Amino acid sequence: MKHRVGLIFPVLLAALAGCERGGPEPASTNGITATDDAGRTVLLAKIPERVVSTAPDASETVFALAPEKLVGRSAYCDFPPEIAGLPVVGDFSNPDAERIAALAPDLVLVTGMEQAPLLAKLEFLGIPAYVYFPGSVDGLERDFTELGRLLGNPSGGERLAAELREAVAEITLKSVGPDRPRVYIEILGDPPMAACAGSLVGDLVGIAGGENVFGDMPRPFHNVTPEQILEADPDVVLLCDGLTAPETAARRTGWAHLSASASGRVHVLDPDLVTRAGPRTVQALQLIFDLLHPGGV
Repeated sequence: MKHRVGLIFPVLLAALAGCERGGPEPASTNGITATDDAGRTVLLAKIPERVVSTAPDASETVFALAPEKLVGRSAYCDFPPEIAGLPVVGDFSNPDAERIAALAPDLVLVTGMEQAPLLAKLEFLGIPAYVYFPGSVDGLERDFTELGRLLGNPSGGERLAAELREAVAEITLKSVGPDRPRVYIEILGDPPMAACAGSLVGDLVGIAGGENVFGDMPRPFHNVTPEQILEADPDVVLLCDGLTAPETAARRTGWAHLSASASGRVHVLDPDLVTRAGPRTVQALQLIFDLLHPGGV
């Protein structure tokens, strides 16, 4: 159940501690400003010392940049294991502003999922908040650098961004060619929901040389019908809900006749790895590339 609930987090919108740490970045007399993923300007009077994160992927990024500053988390922030002992402020969809305030944070990272009520409460309490929900590798690279600055570790943020940029360049070069398998990315299985353009995992599939069969849908995550899946007849299926096994999917009406089923290319992926936008996204990109091009390119 944990995987399914954790996976809904991005759906409803859309050696970690070893990063180099630079010296604290001095705040200007006007404070520190950044732009979050909702386009909001975040203003901090000084570099924060106490950070609460309600977003699992944001928690991974904060831990990679400034582990000692993370003082609270949501119930579904479970990686890396070192954060398990931190106080819980609720789940990602219903964090408790009072619990957050009790931890005396000077920065809160929230999900992009309908967080207007929480943001309003935090603003009333005078607690700065950063909306973290990058829907692409470009957005994630930007978040790495922005959070690196905010947390006083700009060199660590630049390092994470550079590692991601280098991985993308390498995979992009490898995936150039006519072999672009058609891919169905299933985020939820009942009812079926696909990852489309504007989703991180959809972006990873494109970079890895795949063609998203539902890439023209108008939202990052979109319900699809069983008939649409059969009509699309993908070459590869990536099951990312953490619950559906290939043998279970094979029993769906008509799935035995899919090209992906016939060639044994229905794969289960760890949703925490492939849908959380953070330091592990580099691993997720390599995994997806390997699945799309098992013989190399």
